[in-house]
Formats: sequence, structure tokens, C-alpha cells
Amino acid sequence: MLKTCILSLLILSQICLADLTVRLATYPDYEPFCFYKPNADTSQYFEKIPPNKESELFTGLAWQVVLLSFQQKSYHVELYIVPWPRALEMLQQGSVDAVFPAIKTPKREQQFLYSQQTVYPANALLLYSRKGISTEDYLQTLRNVRIGAVRGFSYGQRWSEIVKQNNISVLPMRNLKHGFMMLESGRIDALPGYELSHDYYLSQWGKKHFFDKSEAFDTARSYLMFNVNSRDILKDFDSGRDTLNANGLYKKLLVEWKMTGKEQEN
Repeated sequence: MLKTCILSLLILSQICLADLTVRLATYPDYEPFCFYKPNADTSQYFEKIPPNKESELFTGLAWQVVLLSFQQKSYHVELYIVPWPRALEMLQQGSVDAVFPAIKTPKREQQFLYSQQTVYPANALLLYSRKGISTEDYLQTLRNVRIGAVRGFSYGQRWSEIVKQNNISVLPMRNLKHGFMMLESGRIDALPGYELSHDYYLSQWGKKHFFDKSEAFDTARSYLMFNVNSRDILKDFDSGRDTLNANGLYKKLLVEWKMTGKEQEN
């Protein structure tokens, strides 16, 4: 009888373990953190990845950190690749358990929960401008320039304060490429951005030498942001993320994405 009970409990635990599933949403075209693999079918926006399997569609440092953290806990991961405003809408509606990469803002912290650790190293926030245009006192002259910002992106509390203090009217950009094209053509004078991802993007695009960067006005840290009903999944992610640190997988990812020496600050 005892053996039968033990066997039943083992079978039940295995069934529960196999049923662990997390629903995630993120956005594409955010290299080197979240983007479609080369030659992937970009019309596909959903994928289910079993434990110990790689994604066939998606790659990037943030994505690999998130996927591997959940796979340490034997999760099946359902990935939705959608525009960022849509990802936030899905989180609010409860259609997904979490979105990434997300920075903390007072408004978001009233609605959502955050992972303990970031999904990639700390990222300087600064302004990009055409070569030779930026000045040392750039923060004092912003009210006199045309500024664009990618629609749906959050640039942190400090940027919100700068916009308010200078009474800046920010022009919405469809995506990062649109923003830099507008900047290069002189349609806008400055574009706020995240140094790690935007420099990587410009290098891949062969346009890095066309732009200057200001001094950093803030530092962004990006997390996994959870629906308030997903506390248990959040705990499992944090535990899996700790395992990545302990077993050295996180450091291996930093080497793979050429970000050694940029270990995150929490």
C-alpha cells in the first residue's frame, strides 16, 4: 500500500511538473536583446518551446536569459512576438503572464510585479544626434530642438522629468530604424536611447559613424514584468535566474553576446 501511494505521488508530481507553462510577450527588432533569428519566418508571432529546447524563431541576450531561467524549472514557454504596446495590453488583460524587457516606472509598479534580477546588464540612457550637433550643455537646450522617441518605449523617470521641465513636445517614431532615419535626414535633432542596444543596432546597420552621443542622463535596468496574478511563476523565474548565475550560464551568455565586463547591477 505504501509503495502504491509513493508511486502515485511520484507520477502526480511528474504530471504537475510537465504542465508548468508560462506565457510571455516581447517585441522584435531590439538587437541584441530580442529579435528574430536570421532567415526565420517573421510572419510567425507565436511559438511554444518545450523544456531543454531552443526557439526556432527568436534569439537575443534577454530572450535567452528569460528562456533558460524558466527551463531551469522545467517550464514550457509560450512566446508571443508582438509590438510593445500590444504586449503591454496583453499583460493588462491577463493574456500573458509576463513581458520583457521592461524598466521600472512608478506607474508600472502600481500595476505590475517585477523580477528581482535584470535580464541583461545595466544600460546607459542618453541622447543621439547627428555628427557635430550635440553640445556639452545639451540638457539646457532641449526646449529649442526637435526630439523624437520610439512610440511605446519608456525612457525612465528622469527622462519624464526632463520632458516636463523643458516643456518638450516629443514626436513619436514608429520604431528604432524610423527614429534614426528621421535623425539622419534632419527631420528631428535628437533621439533618446539605450546605449547597448542602439549602438549594436547602428553597428549592424553600418550607421554608427553618422551620430554623436551625449553624456548619460540616466541608467536603465530591464526586468521581466509580471501580471499580479502570476506570483508563483515570478518566484520560479527568480529561482531559475539565480541558477543561471550559480552554474555560470549567465556569464557564458555575456561572452556570447560580447558583453563581458558589463555584468549587471541590481
